Amino acid sequence: MHAMIRNHAEALNLELDYKTSRYFLSSKLGKDRTIKWKPSNRAATRHVVKFYRNEEGEINFAAHRSVQFKIETIANDFFLLIAPCWSFTENGITPIRRKRMNVLSNHWSTREYNSSYLRDVFFWAYFLAQWEDTIVIQDDDYSIIIETKPVNATLGVGVENDSISIERLLSKQKDEIESVFLFDSAEDDLFEKEEDFFMDSEIEEEHDVEEDSNG
Repeated sequence: MHAMIRNHAEALNLELDYKTSRYFLSSKLGKDRTIKWKPSNRAATRHVVKFYRNEEGEINFAAHRSVQFKIETIANDFFLLIAPCWSFTENGITPIRRKRMNVLSNHWSTREYNSSYLRDVFFWAYFLAQWEDTIVIQDDDYSIIIETKPVNATLGVGVENDSISIERLLSKQKDEIESVFLFDSAEDDLFEKEEDFFMDSEIEEEHDVEEDSNG
């Protein structure tokens, strides 16, 4: 089953970083990349690759929205766990060193809000489904059909004044879907705060050089 999911992801041109088990969309031309999709009657745009350059215009690194997939068994049923995350490459396709990757991932993750993470869960589910309501994964002998609507449960606690109504979202009410996917100020902040990322990246590179020379 895991192999079928991996083959499905590769068929959708997702690159796999084997060291971190993260799938990401690449950009081999050194250009930023966005994907347009329609979670409702209106189209939404998701940034998936952003290049950051130094003062000379050379590529410092590229940030990629990425995802990890895992099959979970709950009460004898199978579920697909979708865990959005971040990947970073040297040139749009080659992952950077693991230590530098961890530093950048931690900085970017702390800038994300729950609503942004939820948007990414839905985005990757619909991407795997190629914008349909179900994800269909096939090989020569079997077919796996997975709903894009996530499993949910009700708790007696919550976040006060949360701006997203999960119940309305899961029932696919138009106004709630559009409020979730067509406005994402947190995403803009993540892609615009470049200076800190340059600084952290350069410091980490210096540490790597020192460790290599001492070894």
